Amino acid sequence: MHNELISVIMATKDTEEKMLRLSVESILNQTYKNIEFIIVSDGSENDLRILKTYTDSRIKIINHEKSLGLTMSLNECLKVAKGKYIARMDSDDYSIKDRLMIQYNFLERRKDIDICSSLVKYFGDSKKIKVNLFNCENGIREQLFLYNHIFHPTIMMRKSFIDRYNISYNEDFLYSQDYDLWNRCCFIGKFYIIPKILLFYRIHNKQISTSKVEIQNKLCSKIYSVNLERLQIEQSEKNIDYLFYLTRRSKNKYSSAELIEFIKKIINKNEIFKIYDR
Repeated sequence: MHNELISVIMATKDTEEKMLRLSVESILNQTYKNIEFIIVSDGSENDLRILKTYTDSRIKIINHEKSLGLTMSLNECLKVAKGKYIARMDSDDYSIKDRLMIQYNFLERRKDIDICSSLVKYFGDSKKIKVNLFNCENGIREQLFLYNHIFHPTIMMRKSFIDRYNISYNEDFLYSQDYDLWNRCCFIGKFYIIPKILLFYRIHNKQISTSKVEIQNKLCSKIYSVNLERLQIEQSEKNIDYLFYLTRRSKNKYSSAELIEFIKKIINKNEIFKIYDR
């Protein structure tokens, strides 16, 4: 019954051994068994050593002697993936044992959905459950206009969708590559966030989101600029500042009246951001 191949893709660089093993084994121990687990060891001899201790034939290791970065590593995974579905995993998180089965069953049932993700529960330096305001279909595109609410390691995508639109990560984005990808995909495909916790998302000081905030904000500015262009709103520094304020990334430099006027512009253009309905 469950005989379609799922490609799980992951890249690791200098991941703490305990974290890496927990992540890898959470995929190997999934109730859905027909998988290929494509793992890039991105310039880390220690990670490669750990990965080679596993004898499971479903693991396919790609070794980079020198680091190429997450974005290029994930694109390499996409090129070699053979599954009907492609699932992401991070080397410092872990999935519940039924995660792939739940996502597989959902996409088999909902042929109209191209990408699905899920809720997560934080662990490590936080124990919170991350709940999205819109956790099904309506409002996903609108939320992406402001911030990335799709947890990268929770997604599963149709390989046919990736191939049809020649989709890949933008290699100009060393970080925030997932936010850029979702912003492009939400105009050509359909998302769904499964309202269940399928992954435990580790919070720690070495995370990109913690250690590279300044660089991420610069890349986020590029995404905001594209989003403003789609809404036919001026791509000015002031308008981008408004978006950073609305997402609590910065303090407001302007008057409340100016901010309200900007919000009205977004609301008036809202028709452009209706959920794509085929």
